[in-house]
Amino acid sequence: MDYFTPPLIWIPKTSDLSLGVVNAWGEVKLFAFNNSGCIMNPALMENILSRIERVVDETDADAIILDALRFPSPHDMEWLFTCFCRYCRDFMKSLNINSEELAENVRRAARNIHLYPHLNPVEFNALQTLFYVRQRAVEHALTLIGDLTGKLGIKLWGAVFPPSLAWMVGQNYFILNRFLDQVQVMLYHSGRGAACLNHELASLVKLISSLSSIGVEDSLKVLSYLTGFEVGFNLDRLERELPLNIVMEEFLRAKKMFLGKAVPIFWLDERFESILRQMEGLFEVIAVFKPRGS
Repeated sequence: MDYFTPPLIWIPKTSDLSLGVVNAWGEVKLFAFNNSGCIMNPALMENILSRIERVVDETDADAIILDALRFPSPHDMEWLFTCFCRYCRDFMKSLNINSEELAENVRRAARNIHLYPHLNPVEFNALQTLFYVRQRAVEHALTLIGDLTGKLGIKLWGAVFPPSLAWMVGQNYFILNRFLDQVQVMLYHSGRGAACLNHELASLVKLISSLSSIGVEDSLKVLSYLTGFEVGFNLDRLERELPLNIVMEEFLRAKKMFLGKAVPIFWLDERFESILRQMEGLFEVIAVFKPRGS
């Protein structure tokens, strides 16, 4: 078997809080693993482009993998409702969006998210607008990165969220399909960190419950409206692992939308072989993530 691993670049990498994302309440944070800032910040983008040039020069790679080209996910709780930094506000202005009004309506929508999709239409529109801005911001970043990689003559791959959550974090599959030569769909069925789908869905349930002051069982119902999935068991089990049928459905949705570009990334644990057997024939190439210590 042939193995090929292009260099992977964590796109929003920074330890500088001044480059962080700002949520609808005006709070600043570095997201994911406390190592990620806003991709709309020019200083961060300059660093991204410099790192890409350096990595390509040092490795002579003919492809790179972009990781975390996105905004905060449910893992970061209230920071799902970002970004309202000065650069994102300026970007919103260029899209004829009033950032102050949007932030106010997003705060209201967050408190009432248990009613989704039957929110006040203004609040519903605010959520959709925020996710729209995130998607256009990722498109903006991809345009700059694509211009550089085109000049360097290298292919562009990306590790992305599964479809149920990708649209929330700024990863619009229609946009990604235009820029990426290969799309690695993160199908991590277990794990306790950012991008582990079981953990992300569990975090979204907790966020809904916290913001709306409703019980976990009711929040699980809202989860199904937001993602299209009926989880079928309690929050504790969801935090530990994801049902295989959801893993399969996520990949099939992604495969259909990416027209041959989709490659699944699996979490390498004791269920890995079972997942491969049950999903046999759905893919020709896979990628594997091996947790530390395993």
